[in-house]
Amino acid sequence: MKINVNNIAQALAQQGIPVEAQGRYIKAAVARVVGYLLDVPAQPVEGSLKTYFKGTQEGKVAPVLDALIERFPFDFEETMELVRCVWELRYNLVHARTDLAVWALLDATVDSAKLEMDVEFKDPAVQLLSSALRENLE
Repeated sequence: MKINVNNIAQALAQQGIPVEAQGRYIKAAVARVVGYLLDVPAQPVEGSLKTYFKGTQEGKVAPVLDALIERFPFDFEETMELVRCVWELRYNLVHARTDLAVWALLDATVDSAKLEMDVEFKDPAVQLLSSALRENLE
């Protein structure tokens, strides 16, 4: 993964973002873009996702952060963690589990996809029925 630091500098300047705030914007933008671009494995991961990310993805993310930190003030570790969180969210969308937060995001995604359904996923009755179904599934 390569990054053009000059383009980032221009974007920050165009937006008039002061130096003391740039780190927050860099962190959010990097987490969003890099977290979205990293590959998600086709099969569910055995064991800890944090360990998997550290072993397979951090090596791809670190050079991007290294290039940026030479020019902009931001917290490397916080940014890496936020990238991991975005990537993990994507992973959980592909390999959905019974995690309620992931299901809520999936529901919102489906609802916003303009699918024609008789009842939206966010309907309280659907949520209650889903909860009951989930308790009996293995």
